[in-house]
Amino acid sequence: MNLTNAEMLIMNLLWNNGQLRANQISEYMIDEKGWKKNTTYTLINRLVKKGAIEKVNPGFLCRPLIQVEEARIKETRQLLDKIYNGSFKLLVQNFIQNEDLSKDDIEEILKMIDEVKKNE
Repeated sequence: MNLTNAEMLIMNLLWNNGQLRANQISEYMIDEKGWKKNTTYTLINRLVKKGAIEKVNPGFLCRPLIQVEEARIKETRQLLDKIYNGSFKLLVQNFIQNEDLSKDDIEEILKMIDEVKKNE
């Protein structure tokens, strides 16, 4: 499932709130992002067609059908395939060389690697 940045904003709002009426989502996006009402409703309908959310009457109650972790995994895989030709090594190399990693970040990453090694 390929979600656009705008669709991810709506998904994050739903993941954080569990469920919202379409008009509540629209009001939030108008206030926070300056979107038009029709923009929000178009995006909600796209998310319904993609199977990411369901919209239930009455009140057009919207709730996520996919979990945040599932979406993260799919989006990360798509990024990996698109930008790094499927190479996790290149992705990590890029971040190590181009990001300011704190000592805490490095220690945490090394702990994660050690855990993976232990479970092999």
